[in-house]
Amino acid sequence: MENEANIILEQYRIYTESKDKFIDRSFQTNRHYFLVVCGLCIVLVLFKQFFPNLAIIFSLFLSFAGMGISILWYLNQDTYSYLIKIKYAQVLEEIEKQLPIAPNKWEHDVLVESLKKPRAFVFIFNDIQKFMAVILFLLFLTYFLLDIIPFFNGIIKNYLL
Repeated sequence: MENEANIILEQYRIYTESKDKFIDRSFQTNRHYFLVVCGLCIVLVLFKQFFPNLAIIFSLFLSFAGMGISILWYLNQDTYSYLIKIKYAQVLEEIEKQLPIAPNKWEHDVLVESLKKPRAFVFIFNDIQKFMAVILFLLFLTYFLLDIIPFFNGIIKNYLL
């Protein structure tokens, strides 16, 4: 009986460590997306500043790439969040049913209870990252539209009017 309890406890420890490593990988992935998108923003702004004549095609390409990367960032964040909440949290709760105490469930219950209090606020990093991905998508979309509208406006004026 004691050997079985030790095996369950060891499985719980391993799975908890696995969850922590997965969360760390999520943060590293988000840092990567953030750096890539910020780098694209800097290159886009600098290229428009120093090469205004060539900027339209390069700017459209970078804006489109930035929008795509922002969408991938958002979707990736959603996937990590889903896997952490569903895969790890549910499995750990099942393992905790066989342990004398359930720290993950206890932590969750305390969080839920604290959110019921007036003026309760929880800083959810996942939501902030998704918000940043949306903001950066809108920034690239704005750059894209600012470049494409005058381009088509010039074509319309030259050939149709």
